[in-house]
Amino acid sequence: MLPNRRLQELERFPGFSSGEQQLFRAWSESLQLLKIRGVAEHPFPAPCFLTPASGAEWWSGGSPNRVLLLIFFKHFASSHRLKVHIVYLGHNNGLTPSLTTQFHLQLLSRVFAEPEEARQAILYSYSYGFSGFSAVLNSTQATTLSETEEVISVFRSRMLQLHTTRSWDFMGLSLHSQMEQPSSQMHLKYGDDVIVGILDTGVWPESESFRDDPHLGPVPSSWRGTCVGGQQFDPATACNRKLIGARYYLAGFEAETGLLNTSGGAEYRSARDRVGHGTHTASTAVGAVS
Repeated sequence: MLPNRRLQELERFPGFSSGEQQLFRAWSESLQLLKIRGVAEHPFPAPCFLTPASGAEWWSGGSPNRVLLLIFFKHFASSHRLKVHIVYLGHNNGLTPSLTTQFHLQLLSRVFAEPEEARQAILYSYSYGFSGFSAVLNSTQATTLSETEEVISVFRSRMLQLHTTRSWDFMGLSLHSQMEQPSSQMHLKYGDDVIVGILDTGVWPESESFRDDPHLGPVPSSWRGTCVGGQQFDPATACNRKLIGARYYLAGFEAETGLLNTSGGAEYRSARDRVGHGTHTASTAVGAVS
């Protein structure tokens, strides 16, 4: 990083227009104020072309020097744009959820100047099944974490494209409604006491596929989840012995795209399904006999 005195000398260089002086001043102030580790410690390319042998020799190239300055700003902005990343650590090693989350924060703090910045950046801490977390990071921070010994991989969060809510058509299958169906009592024995989790667009709890059939047994004793309420989703009526739980996760989506649009039924701030895809997949896997 250039000393303050050298920055001031370059800022007053007569070849700069007033707009370029403002641009350069903003750049020099950014170097002094940036506190995020991985950004402040990252080598900046600007001094490479702002340290000429003489002012006249430096400016003799004309506009190309201006172009280099603008390219640097564009590179800086794109390299340090914040995006949601998933950090995968592998096995949980038997740690409790609270200790796992504490470890995640300690690890994330290595790429931030202050622990509070790490707490604000983390979105979710994963401690069941595997260890990992999601956080809002720039590309430099993500690269630094990926090179850490405890980390297996770091990758960008991404949105998936839905294919269909009519799998039989999508796969070219034909339905034979005349086929003999097993009795309800027999069908309810299939997958008895098995809990199936679906990660999808949500669920429409009023569907007949999720009705509370009188032949259903109690909720499995191994169940540790919950039914989270939200917009047009009341746990008292939405969940039962068939649909035993539901959650919704918006932090990653809203961190990149802004607040969810719920006006006019565009979306629901709850586990309620708007497009029908989650309802389709869940009912295919564990839906009641029609």
